[in-house]
Amino acid sequence: MDVKSNARPKLQLEIQSDTVRRGFALIAQNMTTIRLSHDPIIIPEPFMEVYHCRGKIQQALKAEESNILRAELQLLVDFQDQYMKETIKTIGQFISNGYIEFEWLWAIFPPGELVVIENVSASDAPIQWCAIVKAFEYKTLDSGAQVWSLTVIHTGFNGLRLGKTETKLAFPAFSNNIGISRLPAYPLKFCKDEIWVQQEAIRRGRSYDTYCLASSRSKESPVGTPMWHAGSIWTERERDDRRGCRIMDNPSGTRSNTATSITQLGASFTLSSLSEDELLTCPPLVPAYSFTSRQWCFVFIDDLCKIVWKPQIFEQLQIDEEMKGALQGLVHGYSTHAVLFDDFIEGKGRGLVFLLHGPPGCGKTMTAESISESLEKPLYHVSGGELGASVESIQDTLEIAFERATRWDTILLLDEADAFLARRDGADIERNSLIAVFLRLLEYQSGIVFLTTNGPSDFDPAFESRIHLQISFSRLDASKRELIWKLLAQKNGGCNLSPEQSKALGKLPLNGRRIKNILRLASLFAANRIQDSSKANGDAGDLLVNNKETDVVMEFGDIKKVLPFAITRLENAKRAQEEYKETEDLPAALADLMAEFSLKRDGPV
Repeated sequence: MDVKSNARPKLQLEIQSDTVRRGFALIAQNMTTIRLSHDPIIIPEPFMEVYHCRGKIQQALKAEESNILRAELQLLVDFQDQYMKETIKTIGQFISNGYIEFEWLWAIFPPGELVVIENVSASDAPIQWCAIVKAFEYKTLDSGAQVWSLTVIHTGFNGLRLGKTETKLAFPAFSNNIGISRLPAYPLKFCKDEIWVQQEAIRRGRSYDTYCLASSRSKESPVGTPMWHAGSIWTERERDDRRGCRIMDNPSGTRSNTATSITQLGASFTLSSLSEDELLTCPPLVPAYSFTSRQWCFVFIDDLCKIVWKPQIFEQLQIDEEMKGALQGLVHGYSTHAVLFDDFIEGKGRGLVFLLHGPPGCGKTMTAESISESLEKPLYHVSGGELGASVESIQDTLEIAFERATRWDTILLLDEADAFLARRDGADIERNSLIAVFLRLLEYQSGIVFLTTNGPSDFDPAFESRIHLQISFSRLDASKRELIWKLLAQKNGGCNLSPEQSKALGKLPLNGRRIKNILRLASLFAANRIQDSSKANGDAGDLLVNNKETDVVMEFGDIKKVLPFAITRLENAKRAQEEYKETEDLPAALADLMAEFSLKRDGPV
């Protein structure tokens, strides 16, 4: 229904009296939909501004001592009785029953009204937050669609500071009436949990001090909870609650890869200076950078928690003990005393660069990850394959990575760095330029950087002076593989392998990554086994592997079932034989294991 068109001539109220005009301008000073400074003040039908101010008009009339002024104000009361009586009655009937029609939607959104906004599609449970009405206007879009446009004021956060900001929401036309509390935004006074919503919003506002307002802090959030602003509501792209991810919530000075424009704020203020009303309107979403998805996004502040670091992971690292001790001493010493040494040129040579080289799955990445946990610093992981195809894109991505790593005080891991370390060729100008940029970035960065390659190569001599320590990783021997099987089986499936079982598994010449993949498949077999057992016992509930809700865990039998299949699918026997021909025989080792534990072969190895 077009609320702005009627069969009869259009009516409008013109306030021409200087006395009434000044009085009404004072009463309606929060109204932004009419021009209060104009002479006369024009208010079109359905006289929304008069409706919203009728209580204040009555108060002013009672408080006015001058008979002349009272007579002038009485004109506004008389106008309501003559032209707005049916409107007021109709709206009152709807509101008293908790319903509203599209035509009268404006009546429940006066300026200054505290409203609750629900992000129904952004979470399993509706996320409610509060804002204050600034304006409510009827608009016809370019498409011809008729909507009510709600402008709200709330406390905003742009990743650096708090301040006032505005958000617009649209109400498309709807037929019949609708429950007021079913609207995507509605006055808080119509919420059945009004007090609880207010308390939760204030609590959320106070949590900004914990998670957002300190200097760049890293947090954990459920994986895959990025939110993008899509018109009038916040929507979720995809959610995956399998585990937490590390995020950084200070976007200062960063470039590209931005999910949406950062909120434009008015005057900033500190959390301690916020009133409860201002805390009440703090948004539920904050801008953050996900180290898992490597992109900017918005996350629910209620989903954030402080990171539980795992420094013990470093002790489980399977590398040479002497090298492990030296590595730990260097990074902890640097972390504590990084500014004690500087180059002749200020800001140059203040970083710590490690080169890790060796075959896949021998612990290079885990070394950087364990150092990150040990130092309680996020790991900014960039793979060479993600940098782009052109020299320009690679250079830009590298510069952004080094800039963020320095600003956020993270550990920077550059995987597959062979292309940047190779000796320069006089004929390849673009590649030489890229290597020169990389050398400069290494020279002037001021943090801890790990570079990894799959083997020694012909490095450019200039890198020798930029790399502080080279660590060579060899293929895992049987004893290290045995320990990896034991630790990963216990950690990821709750499976306590016997010494005989872990020793037999350790004979398989597999790298750490492939061992982890096999155990992942075994955990899926375990989940299926548990589910089948549950159904057989008449239990339709969902059971989880190695979860507090169930005592059933992965068993060695699950590993036995998946092992031949997993190895067969990972690579054919010929390629495996070629890969390990210098040391061990994969098919033979598997055959020995199968014979020892009577494993059945699902297919040729």
